[in-house]
Amino acid sequence: HSPDSTGGNKLWVCWFDTSLGVYHQGGFPHYLNIAIELAANTETEIDGQYYEYAASHNDRPKLQLWSYWFTGTCSIIMEITNQCFWTGDTVDTIAARVGRGLFYLFDRMFYGGLIVKAFDSESGTPLQAQVIIDGVTDTTFPARICDYHGRYHRLLYDGNYTVHIKYDTLEQVFENVAISSDSNTYIEADFPGANITEQTDNDDVNIKLLADRIIFIAPRGTVEIFDVAGHKIFEKRFRNGMVIMRNRFPEGVYFAKLSSDSKTIKKKFISIK
Repeated sequence: HSPDSTGGNKLWVCWFDTSLGVYHQGGFPHYLNIAIELAANTETEIDGQYYEYAASHNDRPKLQLWSYWFTGTCSIIMEITNQCFWTGDTVDTIAARVGRGLFYLFDRMFYGGLIVKAFDSESGTPLQAQVIIDGVTDTTFPARICDYHGRYHRLLYDGNYTVHIKYDTLEQVFENVAISSDSNTYIEADFPGANITEQTDNDDVNIKLLADRIIFIAPRGTVEIFDVAGHKIFEKRFRNGMVIMRNRFPEGVYFAKLSSDSKTIKKKFISIK
């Protein structure tokens, strides 16, 4: 809610465009219902009195709700105060700056950046490799590493850069990597065999991760594939082995599970297109 010095406490929802005479986006009726219920069940500082609701508009007093106009996302900003009649300018300004800053950062991520994917094509696993950009990376602190999905994203100015990607004792150097404000630049760094994969002492039951396929070995068994969120996306029984091509799955991290009469094996792999 936001106190309004001209009309008491109200819960403001959505942006009303006075120049068009309509509420932007199609979600307003739903937000209005929420506003009515929320206001009617929120007691003011005065016992027995409850808030009203109102729709904001684009001139005053809620100019900051411009983010709804551009994104269609309804944000609820709660101002906490013990004064019923207070303009709330300070909190409004802080909320607006934070919202605009986040909007800018998300928008900025679509261009002028370097995106690195580091992986081991033999095991199919992403790698948390170090990424060092000459003239950019602060050598005072350890270099940033790729995340658990083997991904690194850094915003840069336009220009050409030398990029070092390191994993353990291995290193790849990419020179004259061009960064422009038109789009992001992508680098794929493959370190085949760099990751130590799970081994089994029984070759009769095994999962072999190859660059383009996964081989399931067992006299008979069941194969299950799970995405990184734990959802089962594939299941099939087989006899005398089965082969699954990696590119049948969208890009991402997955877990393969092989269940046989004698044992169960699980291995992580990635799909890269």
